[in-house]
Amino acid sequence: MLLSAQASQADMQVASQPVAASFVSLAQECAPDVHHALLGRVATVESSGNPFAIGVVGGHLARQPKNLPEALATVKALDAGGWNYSMGLVQVNVHNLARYGQTTESIFEPCTNLKTGAAILKACYARAKPQFAQADDAVRAALSCYYSGDLTRGAAYAQKVAAAVPASGVQGAQPIDVVPDVRPAGGPARRAVARPERAAKSAAKDDWFTTYGDDDEDGQANGQASDTRKAVKASGAVDDQ
Repeated sequence: MLLSAQASQADMQVASQPVAASFVSLAQECAPDVHHALLGRVATVESSGNPFAIGVVGGHLARQPKNLPEALATVKALDAGGWNYSMGLVQVNVHNLARYGQTTESIFEPCTNLKTGAAILKACYARAKPQFAQADDAVRAALSCYYSGDLTRGAAYAQKVAAAVPASGVQGAQPIDVVPDVRPAGGPARRAVARPERAAKSAAKDDWFTTYGDDDEDGQANGQASDTRKAVKASGAVDDQ
């Protein structure tokens, strides 16, 4: 993933779309040590914002679950068949559940899923930091690790995350547009859903691993890397995987 202001600008500008407050607020509340824009990109790639999504290693579902009962029934069948699979907004793998104190039921809760996924990503970042001098290389390696368990084998995944538009919300929580029966004279029908007033800044300017108490949410000033905020907050560090 190209994340420095110099190396990543072209790759990340495609993702600088408005981020709806629903996902931003959820990420800030549940996973405050990983920037919501980074988690949003991971959620887009992993689940398209579906909290009940299930990804099967070496296979795929005929369709994705639409609710918790469907998701749990599918998980039960996958367990019976000996499948390896991942679940939820940021696709937490079944083999990580016990380590992070979760169950197949709790992990479908969006806040729990983001919190657990962020902890895994931070653990990967802690592994990557000693091996990569540049912060953007370490984040790229962390994403590779998040996907594959290895700091380099998931390079293509890291690039895919870099190009993704951050998830704008959690499916099932979005309002339905209302179109007036009569169109205003001289113009098209107006949409009755307000749009975010402030577009997200280019992701090339974000500090991905930080805390919202220390960061102004706009990330690095003037596109330059911050020397003081690149590292994961020491008090929130997690053990290596």
